Amino acid sequence: AKDEEVSPYDRAKNISAPVMIITAVDDRRVPYNQSKKMHARLENLGKPNRYIELKDGDHYLVTAPSRQTILLETGKFLREQLGAP
Repeated sequence: AKDEEVSPYDRAKNISAPVMIITAVDDRRVPYNQSKKMHARLENLGKPNRYIELKDGDHYLVTAPSRQTILLETGKFLREQLGAP
């Protein structure tokens, strides 16, 4: 398959569900610039999304503060999207 056929960035117009993007500045697996670009793309397309940029931790969320941030932000995101209090 061609990159544009499988790339989330290139297929963003087809996304219909809200997206939560979590990235860490120290991530060596997925450069955080890619996450920033995807967030900007979703914003430009008017797609609901939340962008979380962690200042510490890596792809595997090895630090306690990064894990705590992710848990709190995921809870907020789900409450917003599901209409829960």
